[in-house]
Amino acid sequence: MLQEPSRSPYDWQFFFSGFPVRVTWLFWVISAAIGYHWAESLHELYASRLQLETPGMPVLLAIWVAVSFVSILIHELGHALAMRWFGTSAHIVLYHFGGLAVPDGAGAWRRPRSSSHMDQLIISAAGPALQLFFGISVAAIAMSLGLRIGPTANLVEKLIPLPTGDFPSNAALMALIDSTVYTSIFWALLNLIPVLPLDGGRIAQCLIGQTQGTSGHYEATVLSIVVGIIAAIYCFQGHHTMAAMFFGYFAFSNYQSLKGNHPML
Repeated sequence: MLQEPSRSPYDWQFFFSGFPVRVTWLFWVISAAIGYHWAESLHELYASRLQLETPGMPVLLAIWVAVSFVSILIHELGHALAMRWFGTSAHIVLYHFGGLAVPDGAGAWRRPRSSSHMDQLIISAAGPALQLFFGISVAAIAMSLGLRIGPTANLVEKLIPLPTGDFPSNAALMALIDSTVYTSIFWALLNLIPVLPLDGGRIAQCLIGQTQGTSGHYEATVLSIVVGIIAAIYCFQGHHTMAAMFFGYFAFSNYQSLKGNHPML
């Protein structure tokens, strides 16, 4: 469902931790579109309600885009490092839907073991795990300094109680903290929902396959349809329109995949 996009002359290419990385121009556009309302709201919060210093909405949006880039790169790095550990070289692509760690084949780090469901589970879990570690580390540092981690705290506090901190005196620092927490913790947890092709769906497929001694694809696809529909309805009711559209699309794509494999459906 999520495929590597075609190359273009506007791609930014570089190496990171030994892995080739390609960033498409649409990544920056979509990232800015996603963060526009966030940056606007944060600027309004500091300028009007808190009456504290703010560098302006464009700068806050630039911080969002930069942090999104770093957070998603760290996520895909986790996948790529796990692939390397199990003997497969990889390259990383950041594009409009987020990112992909794409396996290239056998690498120089070949380990003396065959691929298994548990290998794939570790590869799938490594991305969100490294991303969560990054986000939690930044949140912990901010809270240790007595700072509030931002409006995203309302989402995090639904899972764990947090100490009440003070808003930083400058919106730029608040933007740096809050965008890191949002993209690295909230997005990582969202990605762990068991819906293919998200990491949570792949982890579910590995667990099912390991238990039943099969590929686990059929069962994971059925699970993805059910959970995708439920997640889409929940997000829509919570006015998270974009998330609802994504989960709705994933549910429909999984249904199409299931129907293609089983013509009687």
